[in-house]
Order: sequence, then structure tokens, then C-alpha cells
Amino acid sequence: MLSDLRIALRRLSKTPGFTATALATLALCIGANLAIYAVVDAILLKSLPFGEPGRLVTIYNCYPGAGVDRAAASIPNYFDRRNAIKAFSSIALYQDGSALVGGSQSPSRVPLGRVTPEFFSTLGVPLAMGTAFTDSELAYGPDAEAILTDGFWRSHFAADPNVIGRTFLNDGYPIKVIGVLPRRFHYLSSKAEFYRPASHDLSDRQPMNRHSNNYDMVGRLAPGVTLAQAQAQMDSFNVEQARSDPFGQIVKGAGYHTVVVPLREDHVRAVKPTLTLLQSGGLFLLLIGAVR
Repeated sequence: MLSDLRIALRRLSKTPGFTATALATLALCIGANLAIYAVVDAILLKSLPFGEPGRLVTIYNCYPGAGVDRAAASIPNYFDRRNAIKAFSSIALYQDGSALVGGSQSPSRVPLGRVTPEFFSTLGVPLAMGTAFTDSELAYGPDAEAILTDGFWRSHFAADPNVIGRTFLNDGYPIKVIGVLPRRFHYLSSKAEFYRPASHDLSDRQPMNRHSNNYDMVGRLAPGVTLAQAQAQMDSFNVEQARSDPFGQIVKGAGYHTVVVPLREDHVRAVKPTLTLLQSGGLFLLLIGAVR
């Protein structure tokens, strides 16, 4: 074997141009594959950075008869489902948004998330300091509060350990800080730098608004509950609720139903085909480089 290796090295040394090209091609192919694998590993293979991520699910509404294969969830859905469906130990709502932060002289637009009180506990993410939102903050009122990401805390409050109770301007109004999240926390692809309660008018909770779908819903399966069991309970709940739904006949004609899917699987569904294709292409490129 060593003699074969010496012969191969002597032959390569006689054609330095070809050898350099071959090595460069092989290095390029390996580098491309490593880069692609790093992306695939981070997005498709690694579990979500939350507590017991296998129990987290996405819950969304569908109206296929109306051409809507995927819709979000609504405020009434949240209040209807959160204690009624025992398959879930908790559910929460999330909505992306943005706000102007700072005074009138130099405000900046910052992405934020609007969430219901159980959002962080549903994800299994304890706050680094402070307290979570409460139900009382879901109704519009004079008090406005926020939970900060670690990055926002550091950039806007210089990592002040006594930040709880301090305020900052959000769309011109003072917002009180009640909590700070752990370092490196982010929700899926969200770029939110701080979180506010999903505040709304009390009339938004009425059944008439049950199909005003404008929030993402995330849930945590109760211990020992399977995805199939959660889906079955959701289906039964929808059948029962349809009897008192003001738009029951209309949405029935639209094929209304609710889907429960693993959060991680749902998160990667849009990019999985592209990443799989890239990985296959990278391996094919490596094969070509090796053959060359």
C-alpha cells in the first residue's frame, strides 16, 4: 500500500498543474459540502432550543373549500381552547409586529412580538429575571409592559441588573420593563427584540370573531399524550363548538378544520425541499470532484 502511495505521489509531482487543479477542485467540493451540511444540521437536524421540544406543536385553521389551506388562529380560539382541550398542558398565541422605540429626536423601528401570558412557559423557557405577563394585561388599559430579549436589555439598558421597573418609549408611550429573557433566546425565525402582551378589546373574544385568524398558535402536549390523540380531541372540540358558531354553516361549507403538527416539522416545512436539494447537489459535486 505504501509503495502504491509513493508511486501516486511521484506521478502527481510530474504534473503540478493538474495536481493543483485537482486538489483545488476537491477542496472546493469538500468546503461546499461542509457549508451545506452546517446549514442542514442547524435547520433540519438539531432540535429546537426549548424545554422538551418534542412536545411542542403548531395549531392552525384550514378552510380548503374557500381556497385557504392554512390560516392562523384567533383570540376566541385561544380562550375557547386553552382549558377545554386536555391534550394540551398549555397553549399560547404569537404575533410579529414592530414599533418605534426612543424619543422624538432619534426613534428607531424595532421588531417585537405580541404574546399571551403562557407563551414562554409553553416553550419551556424561564425568564432570566422578572415575571411573565398576566391575563389582566390582555385587555386594553392604561398600563403597558414589556419583556426584553437579552440583546435589547444590553443595547438599550446597558445590561442594568436593576432594569425591572424601568421604562422606555414605545410609539411615544412609556413601557415598563417587567422581565428579561435568557441570552440567545429567539422564537424560531422571529427577530423580535422585546415582547408585549397580545392586548385586545374584550369584544374581540366574542364568537363572531372566531375566524378572525391573525395569531400563530403554539401548544405543548400534556405528558403521555400523542399527536394523534391531540388531533382527535381538537376535531371533537370543533364538532361540538360548531353547534354554537355564528358562522357554523358557512365554515362547514368551506371545510373548516384545525391541524395539529409538530412545531419543528412545521417550522422547516418551507425550506426542507430546498435544503434537501442543495445537499444532494453538494454530494453530487463532491462525487464529480473525487472522480476528477
